[in-house]
Amino acid sequence: MALGQTAVVKWPPERLTNWISKIGQATAQLAQEILSRRAHPQQGFRACLGLVSLAKKLGEARVEAACLRALAYGAFSCKSVARIIDKELDKAPLPLLIPESGPILHPNIRGASYFLTGVGGGHAD
Repeated sequence: MALGQTAVVKWPPERLTNWISKIGQATAQLAQEILSRRAHPQQGFRACLGLVSLAKKLGEARVEAACLRALAYGAFSCKSVARIIDKELDKAPLPLLIPESGPILHPNIRGASYFLTGVGGGHAD
């Protein structure tokens, strides 16, 4: 490991997330997700540094938009952010996410009990 990389591994996770938060709120949130999903936060440092590298190379606005989309999709990795940028999905508006609702209640919907009783002409085994 290069000297600069070993110095970063010794950082506390808060220092890295503070640094990444300068890119944007969604990027900081994604970095926090990456770090919290590892057994040891230092295991996620490389992915977080990948986000910083992408921001330097492609611009903070694109990385922030890609991180927002990655969070919406539940894709918590630097590789997912890079794919979103490669496919230029960061430039497209986010699709509306429809919250899951309960079962549909309507008189034309028979439900499982209709089929279990054999009334509906189905085969009862």
